[in-house]
Amino acid sequence: MKNIENEKLKQQEKIKRTIDQNSTYEINRIKVEEKVLHFSFLHTLTKFWQQAIAVLIISFLFSFISLLLVQNTGLYGLGLDALSQSIARLASFLAIYDGRSEQMARLIFNVCFWMINFVINIPLFIFASIKINRNFAILTMLFMLFATIFGIAFSSIPGSENWLILGKVIDSNFTKNAINQPNSIVQITTWAVNYSGQNGNNPISIMFYGLLWAIIQGALAASLLIVNSTTAGFDIFVVWYSQKKFKNLGIIYIVIHIACLLLANAIGTYIPSGLASKNWNVEIFFNASFASSFILILVNGIVVDILFPKYKMVKIEAYTSKPEEILDRIFALKDKRFSVTIADFTGGYSGEMQQVLIINTMYIESAVALKIINEVDPNAMICMFDIKRMKGTIYTSSIVNKDKQ
Repeated sequence: MKNIENEKLKQQEKIKRTIDQNSTYEINRIKVEEKVLHFSFLHTLTKFWQQAIAVLIISFLFSFISLLLVQNTGLYGLGLDALSQSIARLASFLAIYDGRSEQMARLIFNVCFWMINFVINIPLFIFASIKINRNFAILTMLFMLFATIFGIAFSSIPGSENWLILGKVIDSNFTKNAINQPNSIVQITTWAVNYSGQNGNNPISIMFYGLLWAIIQGALAASLLIVNSTTAGFDIFVVWYSQKKFKNLGIIYIVIHIACLLLANAIGTYIPSGLASKNWNVEIFFNASFASSFILILVNGIVVDILFPKYKMVKIEAYTSKPEEILDRIFALKDKRFSVTIADFTGGYSGEMQQVLIINTMYIESAVALKIINEVDPNAMICMFDIKRMKGTIYTSSIVNKDKQ
């Protein structure tokens, strides 16, 4: 019986049809190996030590790229990142303004840029441990710890403040005119295009810096969410709120981050620029650096939403010859539950009765179902669709700390 099925499959895989006397067409049946989930490899990292290694690697990339695209350009990150960066910029400016050496100001800037953010997040780690789960809190804390260590290490390398991939963007005239310091302690890019080598001002490049960081940070943030972590800060509240309300992350991200950007821009850019130039015009507040950071927030929210739509509903259709075996594996799960339907249909080409397994679930839960389907029937054809609107009840699961059970 098995040999007959294999022979039949081979016949279906390769069919020759003669259209006319001169042309013969060969129809092949091929297997499509497209990844159903973004960053599918990360979804397989379910053990804590695997997730911790992933967090270490992501934090290394985050710190290095953040140095190039944010710390050296005058842009602001997201949430509490932006607030800590603004304090660092104001503190370093005041150090120079008070007559301290440039080296001291640079040290203050580098340490505050990374360390303040970690200290502010300590109460949030505790909140995450209580309200979300302990593993999530530990992994988020590890990310912040690694990112802080790597960030201070990278920024302490002599000359690292001049590492720029799209050219110089900071308007050094503010520093030169006010306190006679050539190395752009005041980090602002104005709207006046004045690019002239080492002392230039380039609002066009700052826009590309912002777009680039929005995409890269979004990819790194989505990767952290997949391995049960975040970039910390207000993202912890966003994850907690999303789990309670089952709403997508993007819009909530945007609202919080815009509020933080307004405050950070006032502290870290507007005040130092005003003190340095004695110019308190509104155009100094709404500078090119601010505009780029604003666009960064909008694009970043979209990127995170696309790469990891955590609470979006999806429908999985698995065309398989082993639906009962897949169902047995799904129903045997102790920590997950899915809404599953088996439908019979007639194959349009073969005319034979076949079955399709339909699973409605959240995107965050879909990796488990997809893994079971692939393990039971590697030849199954799997399609996954976004569900735009839905009304009814669904199943979801979350990790609960042992002491809360």
